[in-house]
Amino acid sequence: MQKEKINFLDPSLIFLILANLTTLILAVLENWSIETLLWIYWYQSLIIGFFYIIKIATAKIQGPILKPTKKQIKNMTSDELYLGRFLNTLNRTEISPARHKIETIATFVLFFGAIYAAFYYILTHKIFSIDSGISIYQANSFFLLSAIGVFFLNHLFSFIYNFIIKKERNFTQKTLGGLAVQPIIRTVPFILSIVFVPIPILILTFLGVSDPQGISFFIVIFLIKIPLDALMHIQEHRKIIVQ
Repeated sequence: MQKEKINFLDPSLIFLILANLTTLILAVLENWSIETLLWIYWYQSLIIGFFYIIKIATAKIQGPILKPTKKQIKNMTSDELYLGRFLNTLNRTEISPARHKIETIATFVLFFGAIYAAFYYILTHKIFSIDSGISIYQANSFFLLSAIGVFFLNHLFSFIYNFIIKKERNFTQKTLGGLAVQPIIRTVPFILSIVFVPIPILILTFLGVSDPQGISFFIVIFLIKIPLDALMHIQEHRKIIVQ
């Protein structure tokens, strides 16, 4: 296995960038609040998790999974090694592919669910007291569902194009472990959006500068969330290449 050269014309990458830009444009035109847009990204992350469960369940693994050798363990990435230790698969003599998938999915749902329950708590407890704009409860349902739908279609296309057509589903034991960790890594753009979005608004408020349209907020999203989303996508699909 080796890393593939970055293809900036990759259709799934272009689709992801367009999905992000479409959502951002809708947010500006519909005057959505910070929280409303972050809710859209929250749903995007759930969509990512949903497709990863399908990926784990449908990944091709040939024969029983044997205990890895010392050399294999040494070459494992940190996330694959951690997951292997958590599932105790590194100490087993043999485990069936079906059981390995079930345990991997169960562990993924546990970790992923806990992380997104925390994000749900943050978004429902109005952490952005300085926020302005239309809340998710007041926003036009059609445009909200359109934004979520665009992300769903994007990740559906990515699943079909990368996982099926480009045969990323032909995983080994080693790569299946890392597969379960990828959705959590994909939360980085969402986390950084939550962390950095309030900063320019707080600075402007402190300086007494008015920003009623939340332009600074959208600039932060444009400079942080979209590039990081694209970067995470590139790294995800460069990581696993079937020779």
